[in-house]
Amino acid sequence: MLNRSSTRVESVLVGDLIPHIDSTYRTIATRRYRAAEGFSMGGFGAAHLGFKYPEIFGAVAMARPFCSTRPRTPSISKPTAPGTWWCGTKTPYGAKP
Repeated sequence: MLNRSSTRVESVLVGDLIPHIDSTYRTIATRRYRAAEGFSMGGFGAAHLGFKYPEIFGAVAMARPFCSTRPRTPSISKPTAPGTWWCGTKTPYGAKP
């Protein structure tokens, strides 16, 4: 049984849902044919999953995502490398500074 208070959605998606879908339906179970997509904060979730698990997701699509080229946290004083973008967190995605 799933303990909802301590189970992260991310681990359920990656560890349970994707393997279940691949074993139940006729999918091509490789990263080349798998994408993460989301709208608004779901776009952030899609980007988070896609960049954290590049071995699982070969593409990321974001529709009107909550992202910017500057961090929302003023305590981050490091310069941002070109090609880096932020999605409401302290962790940048894209180019490594």
